[in-house]
Amino acid sequence: MLSKKVSLAALLLAAALLTGCSFFSSTPTETRTGAISFSIDLSELEQENILAGGAGATLVKGSTIIDVELSIDGETATGLVQGVAVGTWQATVTLFDVGGQELAARQLEVVVQRDATAHVALTAHVAQGAVQLRLATEAPDPGDGPGDDPADGPGGDPGHDSGNGPGGGDPGTDPGDDPGSGPGDDPGTGDPGSEPQPPVVTREIRYIQSGNRTETRTEVYIIRSPNPGPTAFLVGGMHGSETSGWIVAGEVARTWTIDRGTLVVIPEANKDAVRRRKRTGSDGRNLNRYFPEGRDINDPKKDWLLAKEIWDVVLEFRPVALLDLHEGWGLREAGDRFADGTLSVGQTVIVYPAGDAKAFAEHVVEVLNTYHNPFYGTAGLTYNFRIIGPPVAGSLARKAGADLGIPAFIFEPTQGRAGRHQTTVAQRAAWQRVMVEEFLRWYGLID
Repeated sequence: MLSKKVSLAALLLAAALLTGCSFFSSTPTETRTGAISFSIDLSELEQENILAGGAGATLVKGSTIIDVELSIDGETATGLVQGVAVGTWQATVTLFDVGGQELAARQLEVVVQRDATAHVALTAHVAQGAVQLRLATEAPDPGDGPGDDPADGPGGDPGHDSGNGPGGGDPGTDPGDDPGSGPGDDPGTGDPGSEPQPPVVTREIRYIQSGNRTETRTEVYIIRSPNPGPTAFLVGGMHGSETSGWIVAGEVARTWTIDRGTLVVIPEANKDAVRRRKRTGSDGRNLNRYFPEGRDINDPKKDWLLAKEIWDVVLEFRPVALLDLHEGWGLREAGDRFADGTLSVGQTVIVYPAGDAKAFAEHVVEVLNTYHNPFYGTAGLTYNFRIIGPPVAGSLARKAGADLGIPAFIFEPTQGRAGRHQTTVAQRAAWQRVMVEEFLRWYGLID
């Protein structure tokens, strides 16, 4: 379950007019997909008493990155990546020892065709104590190895592949180009008709940014389970000074897995603010006030392109629910107020009341207050979480709830305030993890 911008606007507008495109036009989403299967024969490692502790593959095509962990069962490491956009991908397959150190890596090109599976079958070969990953169709020369044959270099044996470059090897041995590697015939295992390995959770990484402001470039993680299910959306780092939110969102994006469906995570929404550890980036704008409800984010005079990029991701995936991780100031329970008289939101779950939002909020508050609150009446205060709402106008959660009609939440564990109600980053992060886990469980992504 858990594994565990003359202005920029003017320049862009002029470019858009010249190309006949809208200022805020989006790149069409690729919908034609195929799959890639990976297998590594580890039998030679066993014979040499070399233990493989893990294996993985990284696929790169343009700005899209997909990481997949291969499962090791006996003398074979396998994995299946589904929903891969058609085209040529640069793949790096890596084998690790039990200490997590790299044993060998192989780079190659993989051509994905629509509704077809490209097979990447490799063999771990040992020569003079060094491990190499060879295509399964490559037969190593007797005794070959690093420096073994002075004549065996560039211009050596035609078709001989050192395994050091994309697409290397004998023409016709590209993954998926082996006439004998059809369904149920895995050339990496030598076992025709062997049962296919179960598909694994995949992690795709995209990048978005505000126009040409590279300091705002930030990651979007799409975590997909092979099992069908709902889609949920998680955000952190709207405000860079609210550290536990983007810390935990980053953990989820990089290390958590799901049992079904799709989880989309933007861990550091305002990357510039996160980098500065400030509420805003260098432009002083509060990102969480640039999501107007009831209209498109397409006015170059008023809107922020970064907000539009984030909202476009939300629209693409149409989640069943959205959670935005923040940190609050002060303590709502104590009646703490900001200088303008506004009540603190510290220790609250801010709810947009769509669907079952209220029911989930009541559930998670009970879990937090009953099992995860270590504060016992300091100065007569319980530090219990409370439900408030709706989210402030201009916030992502408010727009998601109002425009899409989905449950949307902002989570606000308190930082405390000077002299009282203090909490640590570790404590706030612990609350954030509970919130995310309960959110994913409630909306059906984990057991």
